[in-house]
Amino acid sequence: MQTKEDVNQLFLYSKYFIDYINRNQDVPKELKEMQYLSCAGIFAYYGVQEVDSICKLFQKTKFIYTQKAMEEIFPDTNIIGRNNDDLYCPALFVSDIMRTSSTWKINRKIYVSSYYKQGYAEQLTSVIHEINHIMNNIKNPICKHNGSFVFRQGISISEIYGETRENLYLEEAFNTLQTSEIMQLLFLFGQYEIKDKEIQRALNKFIYSYHANQDTTYFMIVPSVQPLYQTQPFYSLLKEKRYTGDISMIKEHFNQKVGENALEELSREVDLLYQSDFKLSQIKHKIKINQFVSKYVR
Repeated sequence: MQTKEDVNQLFLYSKYFIDYINRNQDVPKELKEMQYLSCAGIFAYYGVQEVDSICKLFQKTKFIYTQKAMEEIFPDTNIIGRNNDDLYCPALFVSDIMRTSSTWKINRKIYVSSYYKQGYAEQLTSVIHEINHIMNNIKNPICKHNGSFVFRQGISISEIYGETRENLYLEEAFNTLQTSEIMQLLFLFGQYEIKDKEIQRALNKFIYSYHANQDTTYFMIVPSVQPLYQTQPFYSLLKEKRYTGDISMIKEHFNQKVGENALEELSREVDLLYQSDFKLSQIKHKIKINQFVSKYVR
């Protein structure tokens, strides 16, 4: 259980660290506040034992605060989560992968749009959602799969020199649920008096606009896989192996309990559910997902 002193120490360290990596940059106050809270939330969730990975994450990721909407920056990209002309994507993670003579170079960027006006907590949730993707990509990001080089992001893999992608929306659902846990930790920190006034103001802005299930981008798929996510030992195995990159162990564990190729079939149904626009089709996919999940959690 964390004490008031623990929480203040966590925020103090997070602020010192973020200020240090930003020392040669002119970072807008709004973005810096989000970095403070994000860093504290990631440390609280993963623990100080993962300090090397967390420091690498923030040092190697370029945060870009822009006055443009994401749709203007990436006009040819399908921005997931835009529901109407007034709702714009609050944050977006982009990676550029280049092969050198001896290794791979990955440039990670998180764009944060000041154009977004739907609420501070919702935007902070989106920023931490993208940061958490990177946290689960910082170890073993490039690997070989079926003879091709792939870029790993949690349990999702994408061909670097091709179009094949696996577990894209299943990963998004799990990342949304994990991000929600991080946000709840930050929300609980609101019960303490924070000595640093800048942190206290940023935390208050978050607390006043926060509600559970803040990230609604993947509302279509998250409830269907939530019972699986919350069930042990799947919960602990997913958290560990999604971070280390040993995703074959997640697949083997699930398939042993549910059936041959079960995780692949579950992932395919999640993809189809997310992409479906028709109510009857959505119901059909939800039923199939529930069958896989029920076999595991029973």
